[in-house]
Amino acid sequence: MARAAAISTSKAVPAPRRTRALVTRSRKAYTIGDFTVEGRPLGKGGYAFVHRVVSKRGAAYAVKELRHAMRDHKDAVRRFQREFQVTSTLAHPNIVKMHECFEANGTWNIRMELIDGASLEELVRAGERFDAARTRRRSRCRCSRRSSSPTFTARCTAT
Repeated sequence: MARAAAISTSKAVPAPRRTRALVTRSRKAYTIGDFTVEGRPLGKGGYAFVHRVVSKRGAAYAVKELRHAMRDHKDAVRRFQREFQVTSTLAHPNIVKMHECFEANGTWNIRMELIDGASLEELVRAGERFDAARTRRRSRCRCSRRSSSPTFTARCTAT
């Protein structure tokens, strides 16, 4: 955490917050901190799940939840927190806005902007046709780094 605090940015980076929220699971829904999870995960990766959540005020967000199996791996937690610190300083129409990093249910979470729409995989499986120009537009939107660097989640809309 000491290395992450040494980031030099022109914009103040919000510090991760801790909550003592317990996991509330039922057959239909469960909570992550102050948010109620809706439906199945939007996505999953090697070290996290992304859920659609709703706040008590009714606002919808996406929450990236570090897998419980990874919560004891200091390097994974450090990368997760670093991802938030780096991406929360970025401002671009094709990059998802990160709101906060917090601990709840015994693991770390990142609350971010929710983008509704189909993924590239879903469009291809549905038989969507892409010409060269449309493919270039979509590929420019997707940004990823090696596993040792933060993952930049980009948003793309079908055009």
